Amino acid sequence: MFNLPKLSFIVISHNFERYIRQCLESIVNQTYQNIEIIIVDDFSEDKTAKVIENYLGSLTTKINIKLIKNEKNLGQLNSFLIGLEKAEGQFVAQIDGDDV
Repeated sequence: MFNLPKLSFIVISHNFERYIRQCLESIVNQTYQNIEIIIVDDFSEDKTAKVIENYLGSLTTKINIKLIKNEKNLGQLNSFLIGLEKAEGQFVAQIDGDDV
């Protein structure tokens, strides 16, 4: 078997309650399996964090998923940099919380 490189998906989310579950499902359902998902919730004012937590609690997959909740709104770039510090993959993809 080939030793395939790990891909880190950094998902930045701020008030994407309506879209975040579909975004995460689209990543989890990819055929490439050597991935990790780092979700940075940028101090959402809606129920985004709760939707993420509920989704993570329902997963049966063994994909490494980390949720980071900012204590204040730091913006997209700073949230990405926070996620990048936690990334372990050889490759990184930045995803917005409303991307599918």
